Order: sequence, then C-alpha cells, then structure tokens
Amino acid sequence: MPQKMSANIWLAMSIIIYFIAGMIDVYFYDFAYLFYIQLVWLFVMSLPLWVTPIARWCDMVLPYGKK
Repeated sequence: MPQKMSANIWLAMSIIIYFIAGMIDVYFYDFAYLFYIQLVWLFVMSLPLWVTPIARWCDMVLPYGKK
C-alpha cells in the first residue's frame, strides 16, 4: 500500500522541481521557453483536482465525486 502524503508536500515538491527546471533553463541549457515550463507546472499543480487517485494519495477531500 503506498504511503499517503499531504497536499503541502505535493506543492513543495512541484515548486522545487519547477525551480530546478527554471534555473537549468535560464543558466545552463536553454531547452524550452519559460512559458512552456510554466504551463507544465500549472498542469502538474492541478493534477490532484482532475485525477482522483492522485487526490486520494495526497489525502485531499474534493467537493465532487465519491466520498
């Protein structure tokens, strides 16, 4: 059984990955426009709202769906 994590950890992990990807893009290797990096980050941030198993894994209570 996978271990549960909180939504705060989901937020912190995505911010750290976004920060590292942004710094690599700006300073070392220009692999994508920052606009696309931001779009991917926003998509990853919204995944628990659209994918119910990820929301359950993050121990989130959604106002819709099964309870």
